[in-house]
Order: sequence, then C-alpha cells, then structure tokens
Amino acid sequence: MNTTLIKNWWMPLIKGIVLIILSILVFRYPGGALLGLALYIGFAFLFAGIILVILAFSYRNQFKGWGWRLAEGLVDIFFGFILIYNPGLTALVISFMIGFWFLFYGITSLTDSFGLKDEGVPNWWVGLLWGILAIIFGFWIMFRPFAGAITIVTLLGIFFMVAGVFNVAFSFVLKGMKKEVER
Repeated sequence: MNTTLIKNWWMPLIKGIVLIILSILVFRYPGGALLGLALYIGFAFLFAGIILVILAFSYRNQFKGWGWRLAEGLVDIFFGFILIYNPGLTALVISFMIGFWFLFYGITSLTDSFGLKDEGVPNWWVGLLWGILAIIFGFWIMFRPFAGAITIVTLLGIFFMVAGVFNVAFSFVLKGMKKEVER
C-alpha cells in the first residue's frame, strides 16, 4: 500500500464528510440540486459531444455507422449549450431532456450493435440489449417528468451519501494501517 496514502488518512475523511454534507443539502434543497445538476450535466454533454464528433470523424473510413456517432455528438453539444445557457429553464425540463438523450443514445447503441454484428463481433447483442433498455428508460423519463426529476435528485443524493460513508470508513482503515506502519 502507498505510504503517502496511509500518512494522509485524513484526506478521505474530509472528502467523505463533504460528500455527506452535500448529500444532506441535495435532500434538503432538491430544486437547487437540480439546478446545479443541470449546469454540471450541461458541461458534461458539451465535452462528451466534442469528443464524439472528433471520434466520428477519426473513424469514418473504418466504421459504416460513424454518421450516427456524429449525430449523437452534435445532439450532445446542442443539449450542452442549452443546459449551460439557461439552467433555470433546464431544471424544469431536465427529465424530458435526459429522457430524450437516453432515447437517442439507445438508438445509436442499437445501430452500433448491428454494425458490430456485421463485423463479426460475437457479443454484439450486448449493445442491442443496452440500446433497448436505454430506449425504454428514455420513454419512461420523458412521459413521467416529475417522477424522473425526483428519481434523478434522489439517486444523486444517495450516491453522495454512499460515497461519503465509504470515504469516511476508508479513512479509518487507513488510520489503522498508519498505526501498524509506525510500529
């Protein structure tokens, strides 16, 4: 084990405490959490879209479904700008936007899986299954936007809480290891 990590056992403790506090804030102020999430997701969409556009052009001669990847990248860039430009409005329609993104992502996964099948990849059906699940989830979120928003914020709060508790527990494991190393 890295002795620097053991010496600085308190760093995961601080990270864990911050994540637990963040989780409490997400549950206490779900509207603000949704607004912050809209901005975060906006930057993530923008970055992912740029990467997808670059990838699509870089393998356009090797993969016949590259146009779908290009379209996905452009849709991601479009959503990224919308989310960043107007996060208040975005927080109101984030469920619909995420649902539409899952729907589009599912369609691109389906087309990719058939491209992989044509290439002779044996587990091409995994992408097909994932695409179908993404489409179903996308429709569920789009047609139940309030439930989708509640689900998104709840999952975010749960994730922060679990990650925080894990980091706190990990810091005490490291602290115990520090005592053993010092002997």
